[in-house]
Amino acid sequence: MSDAPRADSWRLAPVDAPSAPRKGMKLWVQTGTYWFEGDGYTISRVNSQSFYVSRDGETTRYPLIDWHTFLSAREREGEVDVDGHPMRKLRAAPISDAFECARATGSGATGARGRRRGLRDARILRAVRDVLKSYKIDETTNGSGALSGGARRFQLRQGGAGRPGYTIEVDPEWRARPSCDCPDAIDRLAAEEDAVFCKHIVAVLLQKDELRHQLIDLFL
Repeated sequence: MSDAPRADSWRLAPVDAPSAPRKGMKLWVQTGTYWFEGDGYTISRVNSQSFYVSRDGETTRYPLIDWHTFLSAREREGEVDVDGHPMRKLRAAPISDAFECARATGSGATGARGRRRGLRDARILRAVRDVLKSYKIDETTNGSGALSGGARRFQLRQGGAGRPGYTIEVDPEWRARPSCDCPDAIDRLAAEEDAVFCKHIVAVLLQKDELRHQLIDLFL
């Protein structure tokens, strides 16, 4: 209740959705009939890779590139105020924005980070050049809408008899890293805690708008 906007906040000029979080920024999402029925969020900290959101005494970290997704989620819950001003409707963020922002946070890496960046770029290229062009991607999540734990499952199959198919699982809430049962993911990359996604995972994340933000893991 203490984070609710003033009763006359509707008189204030609307503002565009912030392009980036700012420390101390306050958001109010009206989820009920009256202006004081809703949820308050405070941006408690921002750094070069993350922003931290405080709500009801708990703080949650989000990747900086996930800012647009965070605002979209709040907008689906109700009317959004930013520092007391009504927020105008969001515009869709193109995929190029996500890649450019992520590249900026990872630029200048050398040594092990440079090698990882090379693997990352190669997998993005292969996902676009090979997988998205030659594989069929079907979601095979069960009828209830999600697997145990809320994960979504996808089946990738390449044309031609006898060609192998692969299964990818993605948690929309990001509680676990995406997984794939291809040899690349299982035999070589699974041993590394921060292993670069295989090209099949990258392809699924690229194709699904609502999962695309998880590609940030490639750049951290």
